[in-house]
Amino acid sequence: MIRALVIALPLLMLAGIARADDKPWAAGVDASSQKVALDLYNAANQLFEDGAYPKALELYDEALAKWDHPKIHFNAAVGLKKMDRLVDAYEQLLAAMKYGEAPYTKD
Repeated sequence: MIRALVIALPLLMLAGIARADDKPWAAGVDASSQKVALDLYNAANQLFEDGAYPKALELYDEALAKWDHPKIHFNAAVGLKKMDRLVDAYEQLLAAMKYGEAPYTKD
């Protein structure tokens, strides 16, 4: 299931590049920063799939510096859990849930 989420989230994020009034996590984040963050996120997801969790986490952190997006926090949490960094994973999960269910789909 985690693998499916990691693969599906880039597509969901691409759909999520929108006006701030539609998505509060986009407030104050220009389209260029969103694109850079999405590119970093996609690269991190590939590293994650390859099992390169430390490098993936570096890219998730870079993406978060460009765009504090809940879905990036979620994937960072999964990577941290894989590395048994449970306290850090918990903190990322809290950030991922900042906006409740809004950033996520039922899938």
